Amino acid sequence: MALFQSGRERLLGGATALAVLFGGGYLFVFKPAMGFYAELDDTIAAKKQTLEEKRISYEKAQEYRARFDRMRDNLSFESLETEQEKKDRVSKELIEILDKIGIVTQKMSQPESDPIDDQFRVYRFKLSGIRTNWPILATLLYEIETSAAVLEVSSLKVTKFQRGGPGEIQVDLEISRLVEHKVEKRTRARKR
Repeated sequence: MALFQSGRERLLGGATALAVLFGGGYLFVFKPAMGFYAELDDTIAAKKQTLEEKRISYEKAQEYRARFDRMRDNLSFESLETEQEKKDRVSKELIEILDKIGIVTQKMSQPESDPIDDQFRVYRFKLSGIRTNWPILATLLYEIETSAAVLEVSSLKVTKFQRGGPGEIQVDLEISRLVEHKVEKRTRARKR
């Protein structure tokens, strides 16, 4: 029996061979390759997302580290030796913040110094008679919060200013400033 003797058989045999070749190529080569490349695209997109998240995390870590270093540097007044020099510097820092915002205080007490432990002291200021309005007070509190100096509002008293215009308030604040204050520890030689 002779195969593909007529033109029609050859045509049908060739068409069948082409269909099997293209169908098999599609099913066994092209479709798996497209699935592999689609999976590869998804993997690359996920890796890009992870890389972007890590880059943002790294930038935030650098920012936090820089802020921490500034705070640590502001805690230590190594160049200042006397207690009065430290008090003057802390007072100057607070006055700079007040001047930056444009707040004038009627009375600012000298800082009181309280030891926390062998490493730190807290300087407390009392500011009274500040006449301002709510937005400026909010700006002051924000500046205190974001200051590189380790400042904290210990107490805040707000009253309506009686002789002022609408929205004017009178504020009394107590602000604390943490400062490193190393105390030399004396070591005794043990007697035997």
